[in-house]
Amino acid sequence: MSDSLFGNLNSELDGLKSKKPILFCAVCDARMPPGSVFCLECDPPLPPGVEPEETGISFEQALLRMCALVALFVAVAFGKLDISFDSLPIGKQVKDEGGMLVENDQPQEKDFQTVHMVTVPLANIRSKPSMDGKIILTAEQGMSLTVIEVKKNWSKVRVLEKIGWISNKLFKTEIIAP
Repeated sequence: MSDSLFGNLNSELDGLKSKKPILFCAVCDARMPPGSVFCLECDPPLPPGVEPEETGISFEQALLRMCALVALFVAVAFGKLDISFDSLPIGKQVKDEGGMLVENDQPQEKDFQTVHMVTVPLANIRSKPSMDGKIILTAEQGMSLTVIEVKKNWSKVRVLEKIGWISNKLFKTEIIAP
């Protein structure tokens, strides 16, 4: 009995082996026709070609990218360092006739006045440039300060004939024409 059982099992396995397996597309899971190499739904794969990473870029493309990076760097530097085009030597007008400004006729620092004013309701003037400094004086909003020295985020100022330190966040500086 056991031989006939094993015989039937072996004949069934032989029958399964003769059948071709059913293949499915790895991309769209559609059933592929027997003997086919690619899926009819997805179309044949593209032939192998050169990848863009393998070819690199041309000299002109590299030069263009470098110029763009340099321009970006210069723009960021001008913005962060607060440089204006007027302060550059190429921005100065140096013509002496025809009604144009001569370099000496351009406005100078002495033609303007710098005013420092407290912007918060009350600002502490301290003995040293730190929150640990002893409070010497309290300045009110709108009071004028004379800046003597600047050290990082603090400024040494003269207020009401007293000298002390104030945080740069507590006052603003304006330039006005007299």
